[in-house]
Amino acid sequence: MTLTVVMTLLKRWFLWWPLYPVGYAVGNGWAIGWMAKRIFFTTGGVRYYRQLLPLFLGFIFGQFLAVSLWSLLGIIFNRNVYRLFP
Repeated sequence: MTLTVVMTLLKRWFLWWPLYPVGYAVGNGWAIGWMAKRIFFTTGGVRYYRQLLPLFLGFIFGQFLAVSLWSLLGIIFNRNVYRLFP
């Protein structure tokens, strides 16, 4: 967490800073998806994986829609309504 805070400060202070703190914070999220995919393939095979694919695509699109809605409301009301970091 300390590294994320330092990278946030550097990104705000220096416009040329190339590393984004959000990318660092969520950069290891691929492991969870890989583990779920591995479990689905080993337990049910390709058929089970393809049956569950719409569910997980729904999770992704639902998250995108929710964040987009909150961002638009923040623009309309000129308030910060969605914060990535607490």
